[in-house]
Amino acid sequence: MAPALRPPTEMAPARFEVTVYEVQVPENRLAELEAPALEAKATTAQDLAKALGEFGKTKVLYMIDQTVNLYGESIMLSTSEPMVTGTSRMGPGPAINSITYQQAGLVVNLAASPPPQDPPRKQLPVQVNFELSALADSGVEIGPEVKATRIRNMHLSHSETPRFGKPLVLLNVSAPAGADPAPPVAYVVRYVFRELKP
Repeated sequence: MAPALRPPTEMAPARFEVTVYEVQVPENRLAELEAPALEAKATTAQDLAKALGEFGKTKVLYMIDQTVNLYGESIMLSTSEPMVTGTSRMGPGPAINSITYQQAGLVVNLAASPPPQDPPRKQLPVQVNFELSALADSGVEIGPEVKATRIRNMHLSHSETPRFGKPLVLLNVSAPAGADPAPPVAYVVRYVFRELKP
């Protein structure tokens, strides 16, 4: 995870809403999964969840709704997730799983530099960086009815002048390698900036 940014000296407050989804997508539908098409269906977080549900099993991993400073902000969400690392059986009894706990989470960094002549906040170009780590089942069996878990790490970023009230969608598809039969998993980030009224 990236280190926290130094506090900025300028202030440009806005409301920041983020929803991160995980979607299991059949391989034959990967080509249909496009950020611009999803963005058109992302008026609300619920609308996007419905659109993603047409591709496969969808769940929300993280949600953020808070006031931020567009000139610089760092948000970190962290969870400790159980991860099966092995399985063993002693005698005729049931298999015993070995479990460790793995840190997963989301880090969001916002950064902007004041434009020349300091125009209104609507002219401020903002860099948004998302770092996401998530656990996902693989298709590799490590014991009876037990599949190995793998860690997915990804980075998504976007830079533009905030379009207040208009959601943006970023997309990352993680496909298993080699002989792993697990289906591809898409990670979709919907975020929107909203103006704060004085």
